[in-house]
Amino acid sequence: MANQYLFFLLDKKWRSVVFLSAFIVISTLFVLKPEMVWADGCGTSNSAVASETVSCGWMQYVGNAAVGPLGIDMALYLPSNTTGVTAIYAEYDDMGFSAMNGTQGILSTYSGDHTCYGRTNGSVSGNIPVQFFPGRNNNVNIYAYDTCGGYRGGKIIFQITHNLTPPVPTLSSFTITPNPVSYNSPTYLSWNTSGNVDYCEASDGWSGQKATS
Repeated sequence: MANQYLFFLLDKKWRSVVFLSAFIVISTLFVLKPEMVWADGCGTSNSAVASETVSCGWMQYVGNAAVGPLGIDMALYLPSNTTGVTAIYAEYDDMGFSAMNGTQGILSTYSGDHTCYGRTNGSVSGNIPVQFFPGRNNNVNIYAYDTCGGYRGGKIIFQITHNLTPPVPTLSSFTITPNPVSYNSPTYLSWNTSGNVDYCEASDGWSGQKATS
């Protein structure tokens, strides 16, 4: 009888442990619902690779109420050897669109999960060329809003291509001062170069390597 009573206590104890563990797991699933996470701002474009993907994004916590639209402007610097920019993927929590340099509505989505459970987001893929300006910052705007509260924001991914062929060395200007040259008087040479130039060389009275300008 004692052994049976002890078994009943142990059995009850373990049943309590199992029940408590299951309760914690289920509670966690409801409290810690998965949210999308996006880093703020744009990544860095690498001029040394022929093709790459770079993303821009932002995220904002808005509490428990639904919120209206918000557009965030970001700067994406494109190296001078950039030859193409294409929008290939975007996601939002849970509605929105992206724009770049006046190209409006690229990769828009209005198909998010509006049940307010799990990931309340929409995503879309594409292959849309956008206007871009090499050698400077380009404006990227992500416009998003959330119908269920929690977070709003978005991310867009660009496919960026670069020309890896070095530019041809060019002597862009060459000046002689004075001109015409005076006999037995100093003469000064000045020049500027462009392209893939490391140094300048000459002969007849010019010794060694000179600067590119």
